[in-house]
Amino acid sequence: MPPKRPKPVNQSLSNTTNNCLPEPDDNAAQQFELELKWCIQQLEGVLSANKMNSRQVQDTTRSLTVLKSKNAPMVKKRQVMRASFGDYRAKMAEEEKKMNKALNRVTIFASSPNTTSRFVKRSCAIMPEQTDNSFRFNFQVEPSAPNEKIVQTNNTNFSFHSSDNSFKFNFMEAQCDS
Repeated sequence: MPPKRPKPVNQSLSNTTNNCLPEPDDNAAQQFELELKWCIQQLEGVLSANKMNSRQVQDTTRSLTVLKSKNAPMVKKRQVMRASFGDYRAKMAEEEKKMNKALNRVTIFASSPNTTSRFVKRSCAIMPEQTDNSFRFNFQVEPSAPNEKIVQTNNTNFSFHSSDNSFKFNFMEAQCDS
């Protein structure tokens, strides 16, 4: 018997199968990013707790690097997320419920203006300004005692003559001897 020929594929069927492939939707991409960030946050929290042995720390850091990698495919990231957390979507939903309950317990009151507050201005003593600009100490000087001797020197032998020579540095004319 001769080999069977393959049946021609209907063009309309091939087009519908290509259209049925799920395209990455913006909502699905945002949901994946949210799940990814939640898993990264959980792994970083576990690492910061320091309650693991060295092998667990190694596995956690390896998982964290895969999740943070931009080159790792989405399938690999989902595998790591599933291996690390199991049903991470259910855990996320449970955590969200806890947060909503905690948020409902919080009550926010409008701040009422405080009527008991007072402003106190500091005061300082103003000193009267002195008429002359000289500095004066605030202590009394006793009059000189009579037993103190005032010594006067005889400066008659000393005479001061000013010279017309003014000393100047002249660096331009200085030459070095080599």
